[in-house]
Amino acid sequence: MDAVVAGVNSEHWSALPPEAPLDMPVQSLRHRSELGRGPTQRPSTPRGMALRRLLVIGGAVVMTAAAANEIYKVLTAGALTALSMVVLLLFVAFFA
Repeated sequence: MDAVVAGVNSEHWSALPPEAPLDMPVQSLRHRSELGRGPTQRPSTPRGMALRRLLVIGGAVVMTAAAANEIYKVLTAGALTALSMVVLLLFVAFFA
């Protein structure tokens, strides 16, 4: 195939780089090697994580409550029916 794509000869052009296989040594999942020993504290548990989670989850709860209040006001402009209650419950579940 001698097609020219955007002025480039397709024989010298490839969508993928050339293969470069690496050695894959056998590793034990039960024992930790001394060379691979990392920090003693997990990177996923830094100080202040509880405060961060409180801010994120608390913010989501506050926004969901505010949005649910506004939708409730819209849906109960006439009267609260079973259908509007289902819509309100679905809105709160999907918004949260």
